[in-house]
Amino acid sequence: MTFAAPIPAPDMPADRAFQVTLLEDRDQLCAWADRWRSLESVSVGSGGVFQSFDWLRPMMNLTDRQPCVVALEDARGPAVIAPFSLVSWGGLQVLEWLGEPMLAYGDLLARADVDVIESLGRGLAFLQQKGRRLDALHLRKVREDAAIAPFLRKMGAPCGSSRSPHTDLREFPNFEAFLASRNKRSMKGYRRRSRRLAEEGKLHFRVHRAGPEAQTLARKGLDLKLEWMRAQGRVSRTFSSAARLEALIAGVGEQATGACVSGLFLNERPLAIEIGYIQNSHYYSFMGAMDLDYSANSPGNLQIMETMRWCFNQGITVFDFLPPESDYKRSWATGDLGLSDYCFAFTPLGRLYSDLYVKSLHPLLLRAQAGAPSFVRGLSNLWLSRKGGKMEDA
Repeated sequence: MTFAAPIPAPDMPADRAFQVTLLEDRDQLCAWADRWRSLESVSVGSGGVFQSFDWLRPMMNLTDRQPCVVALEDARGPAVIAPFSLVSWGGLQVLEWLGEPMLAYGDLLARADVDVIESLGRGLAFLQQKGRRLDALHLRKVREDAAIAPFLRKMGAPCGSSRSPHTDLREFPNFEAFLASRNKRSMKGYRRRSRRLAEEGKLHFRVHRAGPEAQTLARKGLDLKLEWMRAQGRVSRTFSSAARLEALIAGVGEQATGACVSGLFLNERPLAIEIGYIQNSHYYSFMGAMDLDYSANSPGNLQIMETMRWCFNQGITVFDFLPPESDYKRSWATGDLGLSDYCFAFTPLGRLYSDLYVKSLHPLLLRAQAGAPSFVRGLSNLWLSRKGGKMEDA
């Protein structure tokens, strides 16, 4: 039986010495808020909004995980922030991303001049020296261009992979040119369904930036999402926690998160709603939901089309559909990026978690429930929702 090697603290030249700080409660995290935000502005990390202080802040008080953020400074200031959390299942201690399970991308923040392999090795060794027992390191949704990816690849091979579709709006002179590049039959069908809906009343689209109106519309979107999940016999650990959903809504109310909520309405009835975030001209399509009574008219795709049009008019350069990939996302996307999950064991208990559950039982459950009847999917998803299943697709 083999384990990941203990994480050594690398030798540091005097001019690259790091001061390492472990942030484990809300007060410590908030004391670092300004330094965290300053690092966001210069970071080479790929996590975008999902590693920002303001997106993570509403989740810092959730009781299902202990913040375990590793922060490093040098003579130039903040150098690396690794937003980890420690999750306990019985006697098992697993280091995960702080934003799990809601985040769509996992990465750390790092200055471009910092050697991530060297500095993160120092940071994790410090964590262990402080007496934090780590049975396993389990980091999901790591993009192929992530700052942390070289460190993880050096530790070993990924245990899972997926793709994340996106559209680069800079490839098109105007939005009509983008629509012309899509499947002509699909576009014709969307126009026909839009006309059909307009015959029933006033069909209109609007976007609310972060604030009370966005929160109200987001709550309705969550209601529609949960209704769809019940109809499909699906459960996820994201949507099974009322406290986590309240944290999500709290963030939608804060302008610093870049949240915006879009909706397609028939008169005043929302037919499709999407929660998204904007950071650095990059739009993250986080969660979509539709009114099942109108599903035959594809309100979700009509809303996506109008949200993309709005993004184009706002000067957004990338519309990111986020993982997991799906047919409808691929139909709108112009490209994609690979993502990997990594799980490394440090103890015999961690080896059981990594080999028996993460690499064996969990994939088996995912494959089994994909083609199962809805009531069977519901039972298997109850287990997946507790132990690390995927966030359901919109």
